[in-house]
Amino acid sequence: MIDGKEYPINNGGRIIILGLGKAAYAMTLPLATILSDLSPRGLLIPKHPPAQPLNGFDIQPGGHPIPDESSLQAGERVLQLVRNLNQNDMLICLISGGGSALMSAPHPGVSISDLQELTSTMLACGARVDEINTLRRHLDQLKGGGLAKQAFPARVASLILSDVVGNPLEGIASGPTAPDPSTRADALAVLGKYHLLEKVP
Repeated sequence: MIDGKEYPINNGGRIIILGLGKAAYAMTLPLATILSDLSPRGLLIPKHPPAQPLNGFDIQPGGHPIPDESSLQAGERVLQLVRNLNQNDMLICLISGGGSALMSAPHPGVSISDLQELTSTMLACGARVDEINTLRRHLDQLKGGGLAKQAFPARVASLILSDVVGNPLEGIASGPTAPDPSTRADALAVLGKYHLLEKVP
């Protein structure tokens, strides 16, 4: 039972766990223990490698606060993880702060250097984290609900540890399993606010 909703886990499907963010290991360890009889497996994307490995889980640290090549590797591994899930499988996402930079799967035509320049420029001009995440959600295949789309038709449940005032789900790690309430016009407006329309890739 998660938030009053029942998720059957004895239907022969696989249990896949994705731990994303600075609390990835701390959130995954107790859940993996609870579900140990079902042999869950998955992927952890923390900021730093944990001191102890977790049986059945791969570890792929990402870059933070600026995404880097390891963030790209993390994004590709997530796409591989969810690509072949079916309707009997269940993906449990354990999401915490920092996930926006730690995992990156930019849309075709957007490079990691583009994202690095954009992020650095936004941070330098004093943009708020929610404004940076608005841009990130429109540039990445996994953000703004993209992960949930990629995992279809599997069932997806998310346990989210908020580091954002007001707890907007789309703002925590750029909402990989949450609908994106912003538009492309909103993203352009953020760039316009800081006079960056001609200064970013």
